[in-house]
Amino acid sequence: MIVGNDVSEYQGKIDWDTYKKNSNFVIIRATIGTARVDNEFFRNRDEARRVGLPLGFYHYSYPQYNTPEAEADYVAKQLADIRDGELICLDFEEQWNNPVDFCKRFLDRLSSLLNGYKPLIYLNQSQTSGFDWKPLVVASYGLWLASYTYDPNKNPGNTGAWKFMAMQQWTNQQLVSGIVGKVDGDCFFGDVTTFKKYGYKKPIPIDPCATQNTKIIELTTENKRLTTELTTTKGLLTTAQGKLQKIIDYIKSLTNG
Repeated sequence: MIVGNDVSEYQGKIDWDTYKKNSNFVIIRATIGTARVDNEFFRNRDEARRVGLPLGFYHYSYPQYNTPEAEADYVAKQLADIRDGELICLDFEEQWNNPVDFCKRFLDRLSSLLNGYKPLIYLNQSQTSGFDWKPLVVASYGLWLASYTYDPNKNPGNTGAWKFMAMQQWTNQQLVSGIVGKVDGDCFFGDVTTFKKYGYKKPIPIDPCATQNTKIIELTTENKRLTTELTTTKGLLTTAQGKLQKIIDYIKSLTNG
């Protein structure tokens, strides 16, 4: 298990050099709805990258105002420069009559825009127990659960349809050097390598020359096969012609006789 925090503009100007010494990772609020970027997003993102801290981003959703597809499009646009190993999470807290449908559509849309990447979803225990989230589990979207035990070593929580949670928000009262005031505390159930495996992976670019070379090899192999077949066919044809000539000569000999 590794420990970290989720932060936003409410934490003000974070001293990232100090914070790095007291945390294993950070989840940064990036976007809200379809029209607002967190006031500290760009600074927090750039500073977390500068100090080399494993990180992710979260989007706060407003289903009462927007379609899930519009919000997903907005997130993809704002996170266009996401790097390998950086997480994306959907923070769903608003009251909504069909949260499963909204969240599934949001996550599917974002996944389609990010080469099949699977974001996490942040929910509280009332939500996980009050709705059937199986469609998200089947689609491989992991869970970040708010379960306030006020101790990172105490990890119970109602995960609902999920067999386990990838991450737990265990408090909203943590004090961490580098941040002024209280902040949400989180624990991730794995090491840094596993944390980054939950992160985005850029697609491997296709080398047009490699593709062309593969095609040339395929065509060369096919040409050899056809040449062999042609040679065999010519041989059979020559043999058949020889036999036919013998038959013709035999018929002629009978006629002359």
